[in-house]
Amino acid sequence: MIIRREAKGTMSVIDMDIGDVLEYRLSSGEVRTLILNSTAADIVYTNLEKPEEAVPGGATVYQFTCEITVDGAAMTMQRYVGCQESFYEPYVINGMRIWFDAVSDIYEFMNEGHIKTKPKKRARFAICDATERICPDELKPWFPLPPDTLNIQDCYCADDCWLGPYFGANAHNGLDVNHPKGTPIWAPIDFDDHFLFNSLDKGHNNNRWRGIRIWPNGDTWFLQIHHIYNLFVPEHEPLKAGTLYADAAGAQVGLHPHSHFVFQIKEQGNNEELFIDPWIIFWQTYEDIKKRTGAIKAVMNPLSPACTGETVQFSSAGSSKGPIGSELKFRWFFGDGSWSDQPNPCYTYARPGVYPVTLIVSDGAQSASFTQHISVTGEPAANPALILESREPSFRKRPVHIMDVYGKPLRQIPHTLYFTARPTRPKPYPKTISLKNAGTGTLSGAVIKSVNYINGKDWLQLELNGSGNHQELLVKCDASSMVPGRYDASVYISCPGTVNDVQGFDVQLLIPPQEPGNKWLANTPQQVVDDRDPGFYATPWFWVGCHVKSVVQGFNGFHLTNGGRAAEDEFVRFTPDLPAGKHQVSLAKETPFADDAAFWVVVRHRDGETKVWMEPAKSRSIGTFYFDEGTDGYVEIHTKGSRGHVLADAVVFQNMDQE
Repeated sequence: MIIRREAKGTMSVIDMDIGDVLEYRLSSGEVRTLILNSTAADIVYTNLEKPEEAVPGGATVYQFTCEITVDGAAMTMQRYVGCQESFYEPYVINGMRIWFDAVSDIYEFMNEGHIKTKPKKRARFAICDATERICPDELKPWFPLPPDTLNIQDCYCADDCWLGPYFGANAHNGLDVNHPKGTPIWAPIDFDDHFLFNSLDKGHNNNRWRGIRIWPNGDTWFLQIHHIYNLFVPEHEPLKAGTLYADAAGAQVGLHPHSHFVFQIKEQGNNEELFIDPWIIFWQTYEDIKKRTGAIKAVMNPLSPACTGETVQFSSAGSSKGPIGSELKFRWFFGDGSWSDQPNPCYTYARPGVYPVTLIVSDGAQSASFTQHISVTGEPAANPALILESREPSFRKRPVHIMDVYGKPLRQIPHTLYFTARPTRPKPYPKTISLKNAGTGTLSGAVIKSVNYINGKDWLQLELNGSGNHQELLVKCDASSMVPGRYDASVYISCPGTVNDVQGFDVQLLIPPQEPGNKWLANTPQQVVDDRDPGFYATPWFWVGCHVKSVVQGFNGFHLTNGGRAAEDEFVRFTPDLPAGKHQVSLAKETPFADDAAFWVVVRHRDGETKVWMEPAKSRSIGTFYFDEGTDGYVEIHTKGSRGHVLADAVVFQNMDQE
């Protein structure tokens, strides 16, 4: 079946079956094609004894996916439900903004609950032109919003988001947000009509309100809020955006005072009201708040499908600094291991595929990022193409399917090597950059094009080794005679004759003013690196956590899980800042590992690397190792070859020399 839609100032809600073809016309007149190839869903975590049997205290986190072909290139989409990842950035692909809203597969283990939310077909998407908003009008806050984003911990039972697993097994038809009785409720948009369709005064079990807006293009939006306390304005009269019309959380609120938000759309020519995720309303509201307050913003002009070997022009026009920032700095990451620091770079892809292109802008005070996918078709390029790789987490290529968690701050800037040094140990371990060929043929001999020191001078030593397609760059830092502070530099490498010849990366050297110590557990010979600490890294969009209070949470009240998925290339890293000496390393005793859990741990220490097979039910001890001072040592947990649920929680480093 061919489905035709076009940009019209509001979102299109589209249900698709396997094999359906969507032809979407952008406001530019260009047409994008999306084919649905398959869908799937499965449980990542649950404490239910039987799926579909909801119980108080039940907790479930699940995922759903679809395989699509977009403008001739294949890619996967993925969503999580019941965790912070439920509040996500939508996909932007070739100029289309796509909200991957639901698949019918989830109802193999979830109940529809009290309102029918199952898509009529296999998958539901909400789509608009990436240059347009979800609607023509600026949105005002519906209630006093928390800063930056919604928090899953503030949802009813800490998981009642859209399709969230109410009591572990009932798909929720809206979004519940906990807040005190009497919380003010404002109109987020202008409404043509509004009214209570249920009320306690008329014998119903709740006060449920509906607002209706008919847009100039004929689309109708229905926004609802339930559990309101008082309605302050007359019914069936127009409401202006920003009007205080009710207060919240005062009728049949159950275990926690909360409001229930619902979002439905009826498009022109379609008499059916379709439920979609209310988070979309809040996403646009947060974006509008950023615009009103002048927050730093990364903007990328819409991309079009490309071919291998052709030059693609990228533009950051519209990006802006924050209210206290200075000049913008730009970093582009093209999804294949390449990098640029130009505001409007040109780039050529050597191989076909779908690539997530990320722009990060920083203004000296804050950073912001934006990711858009581009489809590339054609044959592999006939020339060599230089890309850079490293074992460091910041060099991990962004998987195509992942989305950003909205409002989550950047933990690491991609293509950045991080070093820590002190006067007591001014030369940390070197790090290695591998020069890889993404094209065909052989790389020419590499040369260091230049080094740009942002501050300080000559604290980097660079050593090229190897030849052809087996070249490496050894990167060393020397902080001798340098004062405490942060030092930054950019390194540019050239392999003449290659596609996208000059590539680069950043180096950040931190010289702390204090000695390494027991930052987390004061006055003890222990240091703990927890999943919420700066020294923790998890491969993104894979490790997820459940905030439901009935779940044993582990050290410091939270942990992440792999959901029993023994996936390759997924890992977590715990990096302490240690004094030199012998340390006993162990997994935190509070982590609620299951009896069947087993996995590989890699420890980097003074004498190299050690790989240890861990079965936490038998022992939490990883071993005793010597570490040099600083942050060069770490512990990694890998999911490849694992058994059962692998938990990422906390690692304890016991200083044996201080006992």
